[in-house]
Amino acid sequence: TQCPDYSSKKFKIMLCRFFMLPCLLIIAVITSDASSLFLPGSCFLAVLTFIASEDCGTCINGQCVSEYCECYDNYDGKDCTIPFVTCRDGFRKCYNGSECRRNRERDYVTGQHKYSCDCSKAYVVSSFAGIQCEYSATQECEIGIANSAYSFCTNGGKCIEKINSGMAHQGCHCVNTFEGLHCEYLKGEAPAVELEFVAELQALRKEKPGISRFFFLFNILISLVLIGMFVFVLYKKKRSEKVTSKYEIEIRGGRVEPKSEIL
Repeated sequence: TQCPDYSSKKFKIMLCRFFMLPCLLIIAVITSDASSLFLPGSCFLAVLTFIASEDCGTCINGQCVSEYCECYDNYDGKDCTIPFVTCRDGFRKCYNGSECRRNRERDYVTGQHKYSCDCSKAYVVSSFAGIQCEYSATQECEIGIANSAYSFCTNGGKCIEKINSGMAHQGCHCVNTFEGLHCEYLKGEAPAVELEFVAELQALRKEKPGISRFFFLFNILISLVLIGMFVFVLYKKKRSEKVTSKYEIEIRGGRVEPKSEIL
């Protein structure tokens, strides 16, 4: 009979390891002809080969070599599912659909321009951040947007503040091992410029309560002034109506000169 398809991972796990080997051993004992089981091309030998081999899982864009996936060009990851491009410097890799961007800074050894990754160009299936745009968002901070291009947190970070579309990203509360505007850098690896920007955001947040209190008190003061002006105008109007009424009464009484009151 023809051997089953041992390239099927499901068949290998469910049958080869649990059913085929015990059954073939029983047949060998009953027939007393165990030597035929080890001939080249026999099912039993194929089962032993697959059981002894390491299972590297499914390689989507690569091939299994020992227990690892050997990925094709421009793919990475355990199962070769993460696409990337290599920048012109031959060093920087940009993952998940992000694009290479040439910097003004040059390498002090080679003199060539350095490159960085533009994560805003990454795939819309998620928001990405990191030196190579390798970290996907774990929380979105822009209200009503499933995959924000700029306001999100990675690596378990939490949004400091949820924002409306068009507002500035307020940063993230990062777990201890990460830092950065999106928690995209390991502790100690974030660029100094980004850490300075994060510090400025924190300083602004500390000033917000004082500014809010000032505007609150200012609004109360303006409201009191407006109420006072309204009461004064109302008082003047009532006073004027009272004088006019008294003048009419005196005219009807036959007096020529009306009495006036100093307001």
